[in-house]
Amino acid sequence: MASRSRGAWSQAVKDFQHGLRFIFVKQRLLSLLMVIASIFSFGATGFVYLLPMIGGQILHVGSVGLGWLWSSLSIGILAATIGLLFIREQEVCRRMLIIAAASAIGGGAALVLLRHWPLPLAAALIAVIGGSSGLITPLVAASLQERTPKNLLARVFSVFNTGSMAFAMLGMTVLGWASDSYGPSVSLISIGSAQLAAAALTAVLLPLCYRLARESASRSSSATSRRASA
Repeated sequence: MASRSRGAWSQAVKDFQHGLRFIFVKQRLLSLLMVIASIFSFGATGFVYLLPMIGGQILHVGSVGLGWLWSSLSIGILAATIGLLFIREQEVCRRMLIIAAASAIGGGAALVLLRHWPLPLAAALIAVIGGSSGLITPLVAASLQERTPKNLLARVFSVFNTGSMAFAMLGMTVLGWASDSYGPSVSLISIGSAQLAAAALTAVLLPLCYRLARESASRSSSATSRRASA
């Protein structure tokens, strides 16, 4: 039993290493997405975790108002998901442009939320934040699926989700501590700043994205030519 357990653990470590090698060596475009998604997860997950405190201490709403805020967040995510149905198929660098715009809009909405807005306006801002989150996750997942062979999908998604969840846990811990120590306004500023940082980093990495995309297309074309000649 012990040897079987060690064998399963060893295989799991090897699979994880294969996923790391594929993302950071063979498909470096995916490493860009992983970094951006992880930074975004830091703020987005922290916002969901702290929404009751934001609603109570910044927006000064009761339990019914908090229910409306939760509903607004879900409506924003749903609207973004439906909107993706009408977006034509995009290559990964164009998706990064959409991710940058969504991160910037979501981060800006989080910072604007610092004021004590009436409930309808606060709900609209939270719907915008939900919409930005709803756009980014499907775009990243689609890019992963398109650029990963079927036999590596589970390994690549495991690595990707590990990184994203690590940053999400870090966000919940750090932002929760900041809220307890300095107040929810500081946490909300940190959430907005993290999303704006994800947008800025995406914009900075776009030239690298286009270069890596050209290199990847060139390698694929060369491989196809070799197979055809063989």
